[in-house]
Amino acid sequence: MELFFLKTHPFINDFSTFSTFVIRTLLFPVSYYTSLLENYSQEAVFESLNNAYLKNVIVLASPELL
Repeated sequence: MELFFLKTHPFINDFSTFSTFVIRTLLFPVSYYTSLLENYSQEAVFESLNNAYLKNVIVLASPELL
């Protein structure tokens, strides 16, 4: 039954790959995030949001947040 399905299913051989790809990585080192979580406070979060690079990233991703 399985072989019959594989031979007759219209999408089995109808695929292609992308010619480009995107790798998403962390913006800061992992230690930055663990430190922020271990020493969590509202002041620490707002202080990290004062980073100009991080503000640009937020504006690009979700401008309504700023």
